[in-house]
Amino acid sequence: MEYNKIICADVLDGLKLLPDNSVSLICTSPPYAAGSGVQYDNRDDNQPYREYLDWLETVFSECKRVLRTGGRLAINIDSVTNREKDKDQEYFRPIYVDLGNMMRRHEMKFFAEHVWLKGATHPFHGVCPECQKTISVNGLNFCGKKTAWGSYCSPSTPAVRRNHEYILIYSKEQFKLEPAVDSGKPDIRDVDFQDWISSTWAIQPETRNLGGHEVPFPVELAFRLAKMYCYPNDVVLDPFMGTGTTAVAAIRANRRYIGIDNSEKYVQYARDRVEKEKPIFLPESVRSTRKKEEKARAKAPITENILGE
Repeated sequence: MEYNKIICADVLDGLKLLPDNSVSLICTSPPYAAGSGVQYDNRDDNQPYREYLDWLETVFSECKRVLRTGGRLAINIDSVTNREKDKDQEYFRPIYVDLGNMMRRHEMKFFAEHVWLKGATHPFHGVCPECQKTISVNGLNFCGKKTAWGSYCSPSTPAVRRNHEYILIYSKEQFKLEPAVDSGKPDIRDVDFQDWISSTWAIQPETRNLGGHEVPFPVELAFRLAKMYCYPNDVVLDPFMGTGTTAVAAIRANRRYIGIDNSEKYVQYARDRVEKEKPIFLPESVRSTRKKEEKARAKAPITENILGE
């Protein structure tokens, strides 16, 4: 199987191109639906919630197939405000709950979770120098731009301000991930392991407009997952690659990657982004080998390429 590529295809079509038991870590954040308000390049976010869950279940079933034994599925997800007819029953859609039930049906083992604290933290109580606002939460100061309070200073209908997301970790068949034949030796530093083994990760969200994508997660998040949950040279897959964040993290972590996305715009941006990253982070021996492979492919006969390259 060819690695270090980003496939332009529908997620299910792209996953079907991958062989069984070929991936060590899937690191992804699926698109939202049910009127979340997020604008994607090539997806309508108005899909009804139940249809959305059925679609996700089909996707994650394929994800389980391509994972090797002990391989991990890391899903970054958040609740979204319910804007459908049953909003009098659920104010927020607890997607993580539905994902848990979904994974049980497919016999994926719940291994761990991290809570990503998205707001900036400051070691003082006062005005944040970034946004000129301060919100104290359990002794930590979180800053942000949202100002929807619901019933301000009243127990009537206060609107909880969400400054976190979940990272849910599932394992296939067993909790232990054995090294593959071509896996490298564990390379996580002890100081990083001691920090990242915590269930809470305070990471600044990505604020740059990367290729017009509204909700990219930060490289740091995917980098930690790659270092924590698979070995060097293992394959990291993102079936919703977007603008290439997981691929960049994999390169920096010395892991191989495969990405899938149905947006030609995002895929081209991701490929360009990855090309800029490679000369900086790949060892010279790896760069030399890949140059030879690229030259060999260039000399090969031209055939119809189903992978969108």
